[in-house]
Amino acid sequence: MLVETVILAVIWLFITRNKHKFKFDEFKGLPWLWASIITEQSAQLLIDFGVFRVVEYTFFIHLGIYGLLFIFIAYNIKSFKSLGITGVGILLNAVVVFSNNGYMPVSDQLAVKYGYDLTLESLNRFEIFGHALISSSTKLSVLSDWISIGPPYPFPKTLSIGDLIIDIGIIVLAYSLSKSVESVEISEVENVV
Repeated sequence: MLVETVILAVIWLFITRNKHKFKFDEFKGLPWLWASIITEQSAQLLIDFGVFRVVEYTFFIHLGIYGLLFIFIAYNIKSFKSLGITGVGILLNAVVVFSNNGYMPVSDQLAVKYGYDLTLESLNRFEIFGHALISSSTKLSVLSDWISIGPPYPFPKTLSIGDLIIDIGIIVLAYSLSKSVESVEISEVENVV
């Protein structure tokens, strides 16, 4: 759902572009964000191409990914306060991932209910980077991916509480950015008076 939320936030900022002066280059440390995204996608691509040794380093790859995300947030938290909400969601995900040896535990309820056998097989074979099925040894399962969003939603998936908080943070950030000029204009008027 994160991808959909980011796309909707960008569309919102595009639609409201005449009401705000925000430019994406106002974010500091964007290379840290891009590096985290590229690292995670590269790990998945390596698994897709049969380089399963990546699985042996999942904990350390996730350590790098989360570290890069926290660096990006640290660079921007003063200017974009709502990134704090996103940071809490990322922290919750990191806690459950590192409590489970670098894997985000995933409930199989959605896959079983809707017959997504390939997803179950992929999770059992560790073919989805950084994810494993919830088991009796799973720690902090309440923070794992257990919130199922199935059909009629066009992209069924299972989310964690951290994922939902990240999405809320992105929505709040996009909304606050779209309203930023109005508040600046009001404060400028108040300063003149």
